[in-house]
Amino acid sequence: MKIILAEQLLRTLMTGKRVPGSIFAERVGNEVVIGFYQYRRNVFRRRHSQTLLTLPHGWIRKSAKRYKLHLSLPDNLGERRVGELMRSETEEARSFMNALESVLNNAV
Repeated sequence: MKIILAEQLLRTLMTGKRVPGSIFAERVGNEVVIGFYQYRRNVFRRRHSQTLLTLPHGWIRKSAKRYKLHLSLPDNLGERRVGELMRSETEEARSFMNALESVLNNAV
């Protein structure tokens, strides 16, 4: 029977520390090989969204796969005023995106 461990893992275990991971066994010919995979934490890190435009009550951001429009308005303004602000800020965001598209098209 063979036990396969990485050298760094073996050093960590010999110092008496715990190592989270998974153990497996597989048959190779007439032998049983026992291996250990140490969990790799924080391997993938998501990129932060890039802020394209800051609005008076929100922002437009670009992530890896999406454009995001966020508006946050206080509720004490009343429904009519909130609706007007939403329309005006959405129109501002739309005009910004159109300008951005024209700049990108002219760059190519």
